Amino acid sequence: MPLIRDMVEDLLQLEDEELDWNHVLDELQTLVTMAADFAAAKVPDNALSVIELLTDPLVNACVRPGVPEENVSDVEAFFGNLESVWQEVLNAKQLTSSQAEEWFAKLGTWRNSLSKVLGPIFSDALRLLKKRIQSTASSSSSSQPSATLCSSDMKQEEESANHPSSEQSNKAGKNEKAITASASRNQTGKKTKELNVSKKQKIKGK
Repeated sequence: MPLIRDMVEDLLQLEDEELDWNHVLDELQTLVTMAADFAAAKVPDNALSVIELLTDPLVNACVRPGVPEENVSDVEAFFGNLESVWQEVLNAKQLTSSQAEEWFAKLGTWRNSLSKVLGPIFSDALRLLKKRIQSTASSSSSSQPSATLCSSDMKQEEESANHPSSEQSNKAGKNEKAITASASRNQTGKKTKELNVSKKQKIKGK
């Protein structure tokens, strides 16, 4: 879109004379129409590029050097139409949460700049983006319970490994007692055999 950028810069370039706002608005209207056509044709990326290229320098021109009093009503009407096309473009584009936040920040910056000159602008477009951000955040949070459940299950498994249940403890205790008893019997039998061998040796000695 270099040609569009150059066109807008030429229109809004200030030299020794003031801007001819009627001419500027007429020329920029062709770009607004182009962005709307791209949105209607479901080519939202092109629509976004065009409308951003004309909005940013136009906002700057409205702030410095400013809009003459006799042109304020025309500029306000132009921005009213521009905002409607912004909504069409944003509706045509599937934005991720981060993209919606990025455009919300840009439009918010332009609104703050224009509010000193023309009053609040882009209110509807900002509300649209806010709903999109909240909707995306809501969708993300709705997927959290399953993740939380998995985390809870893992925690339970860890606790089970570190702290055996009473049934497991009882089984382990029984097994330990059985092993101890078996070892005790083996030890007793061993001592009995040793005594018998000792007695036989004494008898042979006599």
